[in-house]
Amino acid sequence: MGTRISGRSRAFLKVQDGCDHACAYCAVTLVRGPSRSVPANEVATALKRIRNAGFEEVVFTGVDISAWGIDIDGEIRDYVDLVEMAAETGIPRIRVSSLEPWEIDPKRIERLAGIEPWCEHFHISLQSAAPYVLERMNRTTDIGKLKEALRELLRQRPRATLGADIIAGFPGEREQDFRQTLRFLDEGPYTLPSCFPIFHTYRHPSGRFHGPSRPGSHYRPRSNVTRRGSKTAQASPAKQCWRRNGNPCRNRWQQWLHAQLSAHEAD
Repeated sequence: MGTRISGRSRAFLKVQDGCDHACAYCAVTLVRGPSRSVPANEVATALKRIRNAGFEEVVFTGVDISAWGIDIDGEIRDYVDLVEMAAETGIPRIRVSSLEPWEIDPKRIERLAGIEPWCEHFHISLQSAAPYVLERMNRTTDIGKLKEALRELLRQRPRATLGADIIAGFPGEREQDFRQTLRFLDEGPYTLPSCFPIFHTYRHPSGRFHGPSRPGSHYRPRSNVTRRGSKTAQASPAKQCWRRNGNPCRNRWQQWLHAQLSAHEAD
């Protein structure tokens, strides 16, 4: 598997494919196979091509970018090494696509914070912040450790912002689980939340689950609560400056989030 470069003003560099996880809602492991990383020397060559082509920004992409490097024999590498390689090449702006929450920790954040070209933003494949739901999803996220890591991020980079993927209405998700996820989002600078209603097929183990959040009950209003807030943040003129000036979208997003939750409760 070689590197793939696409994009116009920014370059998207695919350095990983496949996944080793077995999340209950996902069939990626069946479709894409196990995690496979592009070797570091090939990544370095691609980065030089990107810089020589005049790109001012690179975005590292993959099915599970946080797993990059774990299958490379004789090397201990991770996604922070990708950012360091790009910085050494002289690319002015560097981004990393979605990360698994258990691969975000204070040590990696400390390394990233010292890399000036890194755009201080994480998009986290969170899915839920409720331990009960995460266990049903077969996700190993430790919410306490994630909070600790994100506090370190904001200490190192006070203007950092976060995005998160959220699955609404996972089978068995209770009202208290839903609220727990909302509270978690409320605590951090999540300016770009993305919410998806659960969708089952015969390929998904979750399609055999039973619980109060089966399609037709809570999953649509729960999805709308976060999705509408997300659209508001993205449509806001403040989106143009949130990266430079902190989190101007945050308060507006929160206002809409709580307004929609209140409307949901009234129904």
